Amino acid sequence: MDIWKEVGHDAVLKKTIPFQVKGGKLNISFPQIASGQAIISAIAIASTEKKNTFTASSNTLITSTKTIKTWLDTGKPLFRDSQENYVSLPAVLYGAEYLFSEKSEKLYKLALNEIGDIYVGIDSSKALPKTLEAFENTQSYIQSTQKVYRVFKKRVQANTEVALDFNTFEAEALVFALPASSLQPPFDLKTTTTYKAAEAKGIGEGIQKMAFLGKERMSIVKKGQNAIQWTISTGVADTYSLTIKYHNPSSETVYGKLSISLVDGTIIKNKETIALVPTKAGKWNYVSTTTGTMINAGKYHVVLELDQVGELHLDALDVQ
Repeated sequence: MDIWKEVGHDAVLKKTIPFQVKGGKLNISFPQIASGQAIISAIAIASTEKKNTFTASSNTLITSTKTIKTWLDTGKPLFRDSQENYVSLPAVLYGAEYLFSEKSEKLYKLALNEIGDIYVGIDSSKALPKTLEAFENTQSYIQSTQKVYRVFKKRVQANTEVALDFNTFEAEALVFALPASSLQPPFDLKTTTTYKAAEAKGIGEGIQKMAFLGKERMSIVKKGQNAIQWTISTGVADTYSLTIKYHNPSSETVYGKLSISLVDGTIIKNKETIALVPTKAGKWNYVSTTTGTMINAGKYHVVLELDQVGELHLDALDVQ
């Protein structure tokens, strides 16, 4: 399947594929993905005969004494004794199996009948409980009608009992399971790369490295043709967000001009106005923008011109 070849750029490709299911189970796999940004938006399964119906398999992935539910989706309740419902889920958890219990439940024991991943959601305002120390932070969240839950996961072998003890945890937990998958995580779960201002290039007589709030920063100390230049590297073609962390001690908003270019001087974004609002003493502010368009993998200069600024302290540029 070559989406580009069949429908071109920014177009939807819909394919209907006839097949026969034997034994009540259908496996869909992608053994080779040549493109790094291939997208499957939806998969629908329907019978060619109207008399046929589909029902969920009676064989669950999870083995537990707790109540097991299948096909997790938004709108469903989180607990048996609560009106709290799912509002949004990480893409991977749609259709997952999950344990359905009271909010007061503190001990979960379960096993999976094949190799798979156990996912646990915990209140995002709470510290990580000890029982999840061996779990991986997925950097994703569940939104309910009442709160936000951080999501952690752990790969487990078939028929291996896992005990999750939340007796010392001051909030409820959510437990889900999915069969093991070799698919890579979604591309929008990208890491953020931080470029310290003190390691960037200062341009102009009024900009210099100096200690501020306990660490070395790049600071504007007097007006003039001042600028700071970061050299960033991107590893995949995409649109990137740029977030500048700064401290403006004045009582007025000051303005800079942000430009992005290839290292050979080719302009990607030219002199976008950036507003830097006043900052409370001892605190930092953030201002965000984007590359404005998809850029290729490579090195770029990000330049913030601050000609009319008398005092400003810059800590870092975050690129995601």
